[in-house]
Amino acid sequence: MVTSDSTQAILEVKKATKIYSGVTVLSSVDFDLYPGEVHALVGENGAGKSTLSKIISGVIEKSAGSMKCKGEDYHPLNTHDAIRHGISIVHQEFNLIPVLTVAQNVFLGKEKAAGGVIDEKESIRKTGDIIDKFKLNLPIKRKVCYLSVSQMQLVEIVKCLCDDSDIIIMDEPTATLTKNETQQLFRIIEDLRKEGISIIYISHKLDEIFTVSQRITVLRDGEKVGTYRTGDLDENRLVNLMVGREISSMYQHENYAQDEVVLSVRGFTKYGVAENISFDLKRGEILGFGGLVGAGRTELMKMMFGEIPIDGGEVELFGETFTRPKIGRMVKAGLVYLPEDRKNEGIIASMKVSENITLAILRKMVRGLFVSPALEKSTSSEIVQKLQIKTQGLSQKVGNLSGGNQQKVVLARWLVSNVRVLILDEPTRGIDVGAKHEIYKLMNQLCESGISIIMISSEMPELIGMCDRILVMCEGRITGELAGDAIQETTIMSYAAQRGHRM
Repeated sequence: MVTSDSTQAILEVKKATKIYSGVTVLSSVDFDLYPGEVHALVGENGAGKSTLSKIISGVIEKSAGSMKCKGEDYHPLNTHDAIRHGISIVHQEFNLIPVLTVAQNVFLGKEKAAGGVIDEKESIRKTGDIIDKFKLNLPIKRKVCYLSVSQMQLVEIVKCLCDDSDIIIMDEPTATLTKNETQQLFRIIEDLRKEGISIIYISHKLDEIFTVSQRITVLRDGEKVGTYRTGDLDENRLVNLMVGREISSMYQHENYAQDEVVLSVRGFTKYGVAENISFDLKRGEILGFGGLVGAGRTELMKMMFGEIPIDGGEVELFGETFTRPKIGRMVKAGLVYLPEDRKNEGIIASMKVSENITLAILRKMVRGLFVSPALEKSTSSEIVQKLQIKTQGLSQKVGNLSGGNQQKVVLARWLVSNVRVLILDEPTRGIDVGAKHEIYKLMNQLCESGISIIMISSEMPELIGMCDRILVMCEGRITGELAGDAIQETTIMSYAAQRGHRM
């Protein structure tokens, strides 16, 4: 662990530059980090945060610039080399093997062995020492597949600590955590700081930035805007620095809901998941679904979409009744679902931007026996411009886009189809403040055109700011319905905790 003078930077980056295929994605960026400091790295999607963190952690090589770690020149050849220098990264996507235990994951690739036999007891002992030291809730011998998401996050952190890392990069560490789990992570971060460990913290959640960091570096379009003491900024000033413009009101929602009911769910039941759920959706309405993690909101949406078979009930969509919803039939009728897990369920990372966008209307792209490249290009180009998707071209692989732009590609796919009811599951998770504003504006435009939206969100301000009406779920049941002035955070949380209550 760190023993150096806390007034001396533990990491110094000078004029870091990265160029891909002639395109500069990071331009002459300076960055420094001190022992026991949480230094936040913020900016819109595509600003260069991930590129800089990957350079520091040895994932990619810089094109130009220099780095020093603990006063010595630092040129990581790969992530293993970075770890040898005391630098680890906790990625947003976990790098764990589900069938192995916590201790086995922590020491994977660095196990001690005697006579060709792995010393499991030593791995368990060292893992236990770290867990006890930081008072973590982790069952050492349990397989990772049986852990909660928050516990998996802790395993990633323990891996860094067992590597004796002085510097830990955390990339969107609370993206899948509940409010209570996030608070637990903040406590752990504070304990790490007291041990002299330095943290580079990347997050789109501005309230977290102000809670955990001492300094903030802002990137925009691959360039450094500046580094500031956290106490010298407020949220409005930080947003302005990130996006280069004022965002006076994030939501600016207008109620376009009409009297016409376009979707009715009656008695939806899936044993162990959802019980006797009924509700209506109006034309042009944004209907929000609130509740705690595990309340059954996502499962309910997948039941309507036909991804999860139902045990009872029916859904009526524009006058057509479905007792056994199927994905193909629902899409044809105009109902589409944008999943929370865009990487595994939304995009096809290896395919081009244009191919991802036209996937749902592929038959319309065919001329003769083959897909028409010209038609595919014109269709994709128009929606890419409309949604302001940042890409190097329609032929770029979607997997190489930023998280926010991947989300826009999934949205674009359905907007070019016959969408009339749009289900958005955590639509702004992992998306920067500027992209959020664009998504909210688009939602308003869609509702004004008569499209209806169902939105699941765990961000309370987003639910309250964007929804005309909110249904709250708890343990697979709807426990409350709120509209107008009744939409309050305390009321939503009250209904979210009403176990056993039925409407």
